Amino acid sequence: MALRAAIAGLGILFCPTSLCHSQLQRGELVQVLPEWRGAPREIYAVWSQQRYVPARVRALIEHLAAFCQQNPQLRI
Repeated sequence: MALRAAIAGLGILFCPTSLCHSQLQRGELVQVLPEWRGAPREIYAVWSQQRYVPARVRALIEHLAAFCQQNPQLRI
């Protein structure tokens, strides 16, 4: 709802870039304070604790880590 309000010109929006990246790219939104950043937050992957981590779980963790590194809106 806040994103729609900002697109309609009803105010300034503070949200993660990942939520409004496409609107910024299309010019529907404009960054008003490009040098300002909010506090960084960590992202966690949580899974049940086992002695053996299945290969598919390890592959998912590695994929998520690579995905975050390759996407500028997810990097600090």
